[in-house]
Amino acid sequence: MAAILTSAGTLYLAGLIQGSDGLYLAWGRGNPAWDPTPPDPPLEATALVAEIGRRQVSEVSYAMPDVNGEIVTPEGSYGISMTPTSLLYFRTSFDLRDGAGEVIREIGLFVGSERGADVPVAQQYLQPDDVDDPGTLMVLQRIPPVLQSEAVRAEFDLILSL
Repeated sequence: MAAILTSAGTLYLAGLIQGSDGLYLAWGRGNPAWDPTPPDPPLEATALVAEIGRRQVSEVSYAMPDVNGEIVTPEGSYGISMTPTSLLYFRTSFDLRDGAGEVIREIGLFVGSERGADVPVAQQYLQPDDVDDPGTLMVLQRIPPVLQSEAVRAEFDLILSL
């Protein structure tokens, strides 16, 4: 007989992730051969193909489906939930200069990332050389190529369903 993850177990895991240190959203160049439509990412991936940098996640909340919700993703609309749910919302806002001039084809959510000892605590954007331990890749998404411009602030809203 198969074992299942119970609803209570799902909420417990969501709480652990929500309270985790070292949550970063990384973005990468990926592979130009993926253009214009990227292939699905492999389940066994542990890193981005070509990481450019990463920024600390600015918001982690529980979420719930909401057709009128302010969190809009390709999968649907969501709202913030004040009570624990099996959906976690992650928001990351990159600075205008982060990755300027780069073509973004992949993003990944990492937990347990550790910055280098000599990297200032106030530094929110980390390049690969600034990271001592990248942490565990929890979510990987490949996207059609996007040119990152200093004229546009990149914001990513991710919903993780447990």
